[in-house]
Formats: sequence, C-alpha cells, structure tokens
Amino acid sequence: MQPVNNFLFASFRAGALIGTLLLACGAQAAPVSAGALLGARVADAEGAQLGTIHDLAVDVAAGYVRYAIVEKAETSRNQREVRAAPITALRPGLARGQLVLESRTQVPPGNAGGYLMRAKAILGRPIDHPTGADYGTIRDVFFELESGRVLHAEVSLEAAANGVKRKVPFDALRFPPAQPNAILTLGSATLPASQLIGMEVRNRDAGTKGRIDELVVDLHNSRVHYVVLDMEHRLITEPLERLSFTPGRQYAVLPNATRGIAEPRAGMTLARASELIGWEFENEPGVDLGVISDLSIDPQTGRVSHALVRLHEAPGRMQRLELSRFSMSPWRENLVLAEPSAAAGATTPAGGVNLFERLDRDGNGFIEDSELDSGIVGRRNWIAVDLDRDDRISRDEFTAMRTQ
Repeated sequence: MQPVNNFLFASFRAGALIGTLLLACGAQAAPVSAGALLGARVADAEGAQLGTIHDLAVDVAAGYVRYAIVEKAETSRNQREVRAAPITALRPGLARGQLVLESRTQVPPGNAGGYLMRAKAILGRPIDHPTGADYGTIRDVFFELESGRVLHAEVSLEAAANGVKRKVPFDALRFPPAQPNAILTLGSATLPASQLIGMEVRNRDAGTKGRIDELVVDLHNSRVHYVVLDMEHRLITEPLERLSFTPGRQYAVLPNATRGIAEPRAGMTLARASELIGWEFENEPGVDLGVISDLSIDPQTGRVSHALVRLHEAPGRMQRLELSRFSMSPWRENLVLAEPSAAAGATTPAGGVNLFERLDRDGNGFIEDSELDSGIVGRRNWIAVDLDRDDRISRDEFTAMRTQ
C-alpha cells in the first residue's frame, strides 16, 4: 500500500498492529487495541529505530493510557534499557506495524499520578459480576491514541460458548489493589451509611482487622470527606476511596494505611454520618418537615448521592433528597431544608407546628426557663436569643434570631 497525503489512521486489529488508511479528510481514527500495541516498533521522526513497546501504563481510576514503556532496540537480554514515553506523543507511522515518537514533549491529559496498572496485568484478568459470580475475562482494551482515553474493554463471557465477546465500558470496571480479579459494576453501586458504619475492615498488608467507626460528611459538596477506622484499638483516618468493597462480602479491604486526610477547605460543612441519621429537618420558617433515615453513598467515589428521608405528612413512604439542600445553623436544633416544596415535592404540612410553638408548652407567647428542658432544645445559647434580658424569649426575639 502506497502512502498518500491526507490519509488517516483507521484501525488496529487483534491480529495485526496497523490496519489500512482511509481516504477522507474528516475521518477519525478508530480505537487502538492495547493488546496489538504490545511489541509494536517505535521510531523517531527521522526514522531511526528506538525500540519496541514492552508495556503500557494505564490509569485505571481515570480511564486513560498514560505512557508506553519502550524497550530500546539492539540491547542484550542482560542489559535491558527501557523508557516511558507519553502515549500522546506517539503517532502511526507510514511503515506497516510502526509508530513514530514525536520529538516535542507531550504530557498525557489529566492527573498522571493516579492508580497506574500495566496493560499486561489487565489483559487476561478475570472479572467478577457484582453478585460475586464469575463474569468473564478481559481480552483487550481499546483507547484513543491521540488522547489516551480508554473507551471500552473487550470481554469474553464465562458462561458463553464459542468465545462470545462483549464490549464493556471501561469506567464500569473496578480494579481493587488487593484483589486478583476486576469487578464489574452496574451503574453507580451505592451503600447506605448505616451499613458502612460498623463494617469490618481488613488490612492485608499489616494483617490487621478493624471496623469503620465513622463517616465524616461534607454537606455542602455531598461527599464523604474522610472515614474514621478503628484498627485494633487505633483510630486512623482515610479517604473512603482508599477502601475497596467487593459485592457479596461483608467487609472492606484497606490495601495500606496512609493515615492522613485532606485539610478542610473553606465553605465545608462537616458532620458525622451517625448524627445525620435520625436528625430532624425543617423549612426556613421553622415548620418541621421530617427526619433523615439514611444516606446513600457511592464507596468508589465517596459521593453522597442522596439522603433518604421520611416526611411527617407521609410517614410510611421514604423519599430521596439531595444532601446539598440541607444546612446547619449554630442556633437551630434541626437541619434546615431549602425550598422544601420543590425538593420534597410536597407542601408545608397542614396544621404544622413550628419550633416556637413546640417549646412554648403553656401557650403564653413566651419561652421560659422551665420550657427549655426538652430534648429538642439541645445545647443552644438561648441567653443570646433573649435580647432584652428578661429571662424569657418572646416570639419576636425568636423570629429575629432565626432570620439572621
């Protein structure tokens, strides 16, 4: 095949490295097969042979091929010389089965410091279904050569005859560091916070066991900021994403302890998940709306997808609300839900009783010391609410403080 100007690279096939060129100015390159790249020859822009591709470094967390590991040409087996070349610096050459490493420096997109795995460790890796059953084996991985973005994995099904293969989105696969198998996830697999708290944790590197003692949640960003682990009577803090959760198993795995968390950023509203569960919430005017029953958390990303709530007007039915709609106030007993009618799909409960009326048990229009001993009072600075210092709180004083 003769080289022609404006021809674009079309495809890599399983059995051959570089396929045919397509005559079309607007054509786009087809996905590249990682398996076919292994052993491909690499030359520089002048045509000098640099070596062959020994392996690829894949950031499985971000879904990008970051580097090609190039083994230098004409070296003995006892003196191997390898180099890491950014995958975005490689281009298909005119010669069949050859790639060209451009001289100008190119850095792979995104954060190259993620969870890197060798392509040879991915190809042939068994896959477990979320139910724990054997699903199949990763036969190949396809990605864009220009960006390095991984598009999908080609999987042979365990139970299928005649070698049936299926495309699986790469972001649907998880590669726990301490496990030999990859995990196929079906969408965003979430777990309730009540199930995570108290779950057993195993640190295989240190041979220790422990449990999840607490989850610290950022209400503003709807994420688990960090998790507190009780590892053999020692409390350590880790990002939730450091733990791996295998479907069907009643424990999590901590590959190795880093014992450090990111410092809280400005604007964070941190709260313990165990406190959020069972916490009542109200609207801005102070009408009680319901109680948080649980939080739904994606342990792979640490994101809190929603809060499960039970509204007072529909106590037998659970509803889902975005966690970012809730806020805390230093002087309110309950959480505050912004725009409850839009968020919960419900109106203010008819005949609802606000907090002032609940505290003013004798109905005289004032909250007095004897009425500040109920469980809904909490540890508030009620002296600051009593603006005129007459040892009782009027409705005007109460309303003025709640609207500040």
